[in-house]
Amino acid sequence: MDDILFDNGFIFKNGDFAIGDSRKQETEAIMRASKGTFAWSPLIGFAINKRLNAPIIPSEFKQDLKKALKADNIKLTDFAINSDGLFINTERIK
Repeated sequence: MDDILFDNGFIFKNGDFAIGDSRKQETEAIMRASKGTFAWSPLIGFAINKRLNAPIIPSEFKQDLKKALKADNIKLTDFAINSDGLFINTERIK
């Protein structure tokens, strides 16, 4: 889905808001948000900041992330978590 892009603030192109694929920034927002953050959809949120200091069970982490993304019509297509970090790919559910 195309939308206004931002990265620690709005991105401008040719004097106007930059428009592009917003899936990455939507995924990041969902991962950072806690449930209840988005008034229009209070069940969306993953609260990754609360999970960082807790033991991580990859299968549970993945399942919880899939549920959080699915609530905003985003499908988790690829997932890896290792010592280098968290790697995910998503696609919009049509």
